[in-house]
Amino acid sequence: MSNYKIFESVYVNEYGKQSTPYFWIKKRKTFLGIPYWKSIRHYDGRDYTSTTLFDSYDDALNFIQNVLKKGIKTNEVNTKVIAVI
Repeated sequence: MSNYKIFESVYVNEYGKQSTPYFWIKKRKTFLGIPYWKSIRHYDGRDYTSTTLFDSYDDALNFIQNVLKKGIKTNEVNTKVIAVI
């Protein structure tokens, strides 16, 4: 069974015109032995997280292969002291 799904979304306005498609990823997780799908999210620089979006299928696939499958954390904030006055 696969651990990741890539979704494509396209907004269609009231005139039937389609916008540029965007892609997003869901990861398979389990809780008490029950499987479910959760969207990959990222920290947006404030107190919020939002779904990570991609411009192309290839970008989403590369993110899965180069970040998620390698175990790199996607929602951590690294803070460092840059000046002490």
